[in-house]
Amino acid sequence: MVRRLERAGLSYPLPLTLSDDELEARLFPPPARVEGERPAPHWPTVRRELARKGVTLDLLWNEYKAEHPDGYAYTWFCTRYSEWANALPLTLRQTHAPGEKLFVDYSGDKVAIINADTGEIREAELFVAVLGASNYTYAEATWTHQVIRMIASLGGFLGRKSDGEPGAKTLWIGMQRVMDAVISIQILRDGYDTSV
Repeated sequence: MVRRLERAGLSYPLPLTLSDDELEARLFPPPARVEGERPAPHWPTVRRELARKGVTLDLLWNEYKAEHPDGYAYTWFCTRYSEWANALPLTLRQTHAPGEKLFVDYSGDKVAIINADTGEIREAELFVAVLGASNYTYAEATWTHQVIRMIASLGGFLGRKSDGEPGAKTLWIGMQRVMDAVISIQILRDGYDTSV
């Protein structure tokens, strides 16, 4: 309390002309606004960094705070980045007709699969397939780059641990569904005289 008195330019005994409200205002002044003095992050750099694998807004904010200890709080950082990013023009908007496209790829990350019986650890690839219009997603950890189980899933293969490998029937049904989609696209393309 003595330091507060010194900072307020007061000493004991207090002047009798000082009211309680004046005393409180001098002892507890509102915090100084330094908003204009704080360095703002460079948003294009933040956006570029976010495109890298494993980078989050939290990580970037922590780096910003380490460089600028008096910088903005996390909520401000996230809110302003969101406002900045939402103001950017939208580009590369794509529309997909139902059943027209199936996007297939491996995630690039490997996952560790542990054999419960032996404790052996094997690395597996993460296979992902997404239908363009519905965003229906199929994902599976595989030992090799394979599409067979994805086609079998279109034929009703559930891929449970007790199911084993897909059989001929589920593969045949899956291929029929793929062919049905191809034929449907051809009919739609020919019927509407458009290019797909």
